[in-house]
Amino acid sequence: MPSSEHAGWPAAVVVLDNDPFAARALAAVLSHDPRHFRVMWWCSSAPEAIQRCLHARELPQVLVCDIALSGMTGMDVCATIRKAGSRIGVVLVTAYDPKEYVADAVSVGAQAVLGKDEAMHGLMEAVQKAAAGRGVCGCPDVSAAAGPGRNEGGPRVVPRLSERERAVMRFFAKGMKADDIAERLDLSRNTVMTYSHRALRKLHAENREEAMEKCGRYDLFK
Repeated sequence: MPSSEHAGWPAAVVVLDNDPFAARALAAVLSHDPRHFRVMWWCSSAPEAIQRCLHARELPQVLVCDIALSGMTGMDVCATIRKAGSRIGVVLVTAYDPKEYVADAVSVGAQAVLGKDEAMHGLMEAVQKAAAGRGVCGCPDVSAAAGPGRNEGGPRVVPRLSERERAVMRFFAKGMKADDIAERLDLSRNTVMTYSHRALRKLHAENREEAMEKCGRYDLFK
């Protein structure tokens, strides 16, 4: 629960999540405290959210954004917003361990990254600070995130896969079965599947086909 007043309260907040149910749930958490938060809208489309965050008649103060989206990641959304010079606070949420994404969140200028299992407890505080322009858990303040020179190279944020994870996904893309990959790499089948699951998690892919498509897009098969 926010502990101090701010001239901008209630903060105007929007929510982007690939899962409409999750988007509504996140919006409901914030709507529970109308004194401090006003949820303007929620949606499941990254392009729509970017358009509305940058060009709507009334712009939000904070975007709460899932990292796993269709077609692009929450990191990409944040980087795109920052490249446009927006000073909207961005709070990223993930179903996985948020510690794995702090470095990437910092690199794209997000103000916080939370696990969805902790969102009920930490979301209000993170949004409060993001609305005031402050970062948490090592993430930058908005003034630094939206400063000159941020993301000049473009919005794409390339996931980092280990050499083994790339090799496993490369062989799957060639049509090989898990048992064949295990023999080729001198690994157990369970280890091959572990590398595959790790790659899917890092790529925010719902299935192996989507993961292979993203590997190709990010040039990770090398």
